Amino acid sequence: MPTNEIKATFSDLSPEHFRTYAQGCVGAYHGAPERQRVQAYLQQVVAQDKEQIAAEQQVLNQKSQRRRQHQEIIEELALAHAHDFSWAPALFEDQVKTDQEVLALLTQDNADVFIRDRNIAGNVIISGDNVKFSGLGGSGTAVGGDLAHTCIVTGRIIISGTDVTLEGLHFKFDAEWTQGADEFPMISFAGGTNVALTLKKCTFENTGSHADGRFWHGAGSGGGVQEIDGCLIKNFTSWMLLDATTASGTPTVKLDLFSMDACKIENCMGSSVARGMQANPNGSVSYTNNLVAFGAAGQHASFWDCFEANNTLRVFCTDNTVTGAVHGANRGFFQAWSRSSVPWMVRYKNNTIANFGAAFRCACNATFYCPNTYDDESSFKSQPAETTNVTYGGTYVYPYIDATKTYAPENAATFPSEPVGEFSGLSNFAHA
Repeated sequence: MPTNEIKATFSDLSPEHFRTYAQGCVGAYHGAPERQRVQAYLQQVVAQDKEQIAAEQQVLNQKSQRRRQHQEIIEELALAHAHDFSWAPALFEDQVKTDQEVLALLTQDNADVFIRDRNIAGNVIISGDNVKFSGLGGSGTAVGGDLAHTCIVTGRIIISGTDVTLEGLHFKFDAEWTQGADEFPMISFAGGTNVALTLKKCTFENTGSHADGRFWHGAGSGGGVQEIDGCLIKNFTSWMLLDATTASGTPTVKLDLFSMDACKIENCMGSSVARGMQANPNGSVSYTNNLVAFGAAGQHASFWDCFEANNTLRVFCTDNTVTGAVHGANRGFFQAWSRSSVPWMVRYKNNTIANFGAAFRCACNATFYCPNTYDDESSFKSQPAETTNVTYGGTYVYPYIDATKTYAPENAATFPSEPVGEFSGLSNFAHA
């Protein structure tokens, strides 16, 4: 079978894939003897798979039987050592805690705090390590537009503890940030000690109109792992919506992973960025399955791109949608670049966008490095229906609309010309 791989098992193939494989094997020959031998090969491997699965099932059955026996022993012990719960009536009394008592739990290590059907007022100061703060009874999804919560917390969030999770809560705060004066973003960090943060199915709502209302102010973060999953982020007015580890400066910590997935960014005016260090680039940054819905506030005058990642080894921007943007020649959808000599890659695919100067912007002047287009995961693609009123597919000089600049990355010997990409017929920006 010169055109088909010989397999020891078919158990990893779906019925559709196996049909294609089997038909290809049989159809590769015209003579009856060879076709019969191929069918014998297929039958033999299927019989071997059946025997192997039967053996594995026997082991599973034995383990399941033992688990039931173990459960019976545990129940015997529970009856033999039964506790009279009437001796502990306090266990069944409603626990009434003030807002401050609930919030104080978040300053303790290994705290697992759950609330339901409650509104809390006060700043959320999380100084304990391994802390989870959850609101029960939520429903819906951010991208679907029906994310709802039973609990509202009115106050800012200040994080110094590590391994922190916020889940299922609606946070409201009059966010603002003023250089050298009061600094009150929705989320901020202290001490450089937080290296693991997860935000899951939360709503973060700015209730104020300050000109610099920020969602995420990353100065003081310790980097590490930051995950934002299924959250609604709404009504933030700053040019800087999110800066993962800085306050729009040079990072001093590494992100092993930053991800924003299945979030809705609603009526926010600014950009989001995960910055990396040239000497020690971030591991992975991904923006996937998000909906950016610009609203009545529009885009900030200093808006540059919806998403940015820099000095990062693996960058992913896939399956996002943008609505309500206003076209600007120097406004892009996604920006990524690197000044590190360590090879890096970008995957751009399946993003549905409208009204941008460019889909992808990547500085490839001197001191910068072109992404590795030989990487298996590298991609620069869009279908015709995915771009509306977008001027360029990519631009590979900086400033991004300066036609006098020259494509001249430090690794030009390996990548003598910028990535062409497949941007639904859109051309790249014409540089010198």
